[in-house]
Order: sequence, then structure tokens, then C-alpha cells
Amino acid sequence: MGNKKQYTWTQNKNYWTNDVFNSIEECIEDAKTQNYSGYIFIGRVHYFEPKIDVENLLYDLQEEVYWEYRNVAESWEFKCETVEILSERLNKCFKNWLEETNQEPNFYEVCDIERIYID
Repeated sequence: MGNKKQYTWTQNKNYWTNDVFNSIEECIEDAKTQNYSGYIFIGRVHYFEPKIDVENLLYDLQEEVYWEYRNVAESWEFKCETVEILSERLNKCFKNWLEETNQEPNFYEVCDIERIYID
């Protein structure tokens, strides 16, 4: 997955089932090897990148603490700069965990779709 651009192709732009390639040219070559001719659609693959929304996580935690401890917990607040640090660390840890446990999402949406004619 990563940050490099990847592409896929299809003959029906509502149904994307072909492999993912590193270039538009590779998509065209794959279509040709499958004996397709005429118009095909090629689009850029955009993988889902899960992220933990730390601000909402901390908000939920504060709500839970408030309901349990009421007024004595009202002063427990988080500084913006420390929330950013937590967000970076937690998301890095989450990404590493997904990789280590082989649970990275493998689904994507297709965008920047072009219609291309091949012989």
C-alpha cells in the first residue's frame, strides 16, 4: 500500500475486480494480455487508511469520568499540544500493530477514473 500511486482497470466502471498495478501502462498491458480491446476505465487506487481520532477518544473518556466522578473530574483537561503528541504516538502504534498482526485493510476506492481506448 504505502504512499506510491497505484492503479487498476475495468471495462465496467461500477465493478473493479482486476489486480492493482504501479502504472497506467501496466494496466493497459494487463488488459491486452486478457485480450480486451475497445474502451477500458483506469483509475487511481486510494486505500483506506485507518486512524484513531484521539480528540473524540479523549472526549469520550472525559464524559465517562465526569459521569462517574461528577464535579471533581471537571478540571481534568488535556492540553492541545499534548493531544497532538498522543495522536502521533497512538496512530503510529496502531499502524504497527495492524502490520504485525496482518490486519491492514486491503480495500480501496477508485478515483481519478479515465476512459482509455486500446486496440
